[in-house]
Amino acid sequence: MFEKEAEIFVREGKVAVPFLSSDVVPLLIPGLLTFFALPEKAKMHLAVDTPDEDDPDKGPDNGYIRKSGGPKKDGGLYDRKQIFHYRPSLWSEYAKRDVDINPYRAWLEGSHTLYLRCLQLLKNFTRALDKECPGYNFQRLTRTERALSKHVLRALLYDPPSPGEILIGKSHTDRNGISIHVRESRPGLRLGKDQQNYVITPDTALIFPADQVERLTEGKIKALQHEIWEEEPHAPDRRWSLVFFGQTPPLS
Repeated sequence: MFEKEAEIFVREGKVAVPFLSSDVVPLLIPGLLTFFALPEKAKMHLAVDTPDEDDPDKGPDNGYIRKSGGPKKDGGLYDRKQIFHYRPSLWSEYAKRDVDINPYRAWLEGSHTLYLRCLQLLKNFTRALDKECPGYNFQRLTRTERALSKHVLRALLYDPPSPGEILIGKSHTDRNGISIHVRESRPGLRLGKDQQNYVITPDTALIFPADQVERLTEGKIKALQHEIWEEEPHAPDRRWSLVFFGQTPPLS
């Protein structure tokens, strides 16, 4: 399984693979967007700050996260967007904090279903990747206790663009190991230096390498540079996407 896709991934730096999501995304997104539309103060009780030595930024890194375009520590600026980071550990975090999650249970459970499917896809794909590029232990790295605690499903809702604004997600590579772009509300993902427009098709996912894999392979597999454009600046709704960030931290 995925032998051909792994070869394309290494050769071209990205590959689309079959991935079932059409049964769960329509159940997940409406509730999530309803939550994002709440006043900011009402959303902060689902924000969780957990210690993370790999994250240079301070503030919530699980659950609800708000990025308002402020400065990064590396000198850049954040994009303007709302984020929800789903990890299974959120259930115990909310229980410890006595958070009433009943109003959000449906889309949290949908997030859990999608998270597990992404995790299984990552397992199957890295098995094929180990055959294509032996010696790197991709699957083993993604299954360590450290990696399993850091894999995350990210839901993003971008702020409305400013007048004349098209670029709403600045060009970057992801900091994790392997990214799985699951779904988006409309086209806008631009790939590589030539800014190739990627249009996701139903029940597929785009898999591409991130920084950890580039470092692990010493540049044999390069992290994919990408950015987000607002293709419909006057659309009545805001652009959203779902991405799974798979970790490949070094073995310790």
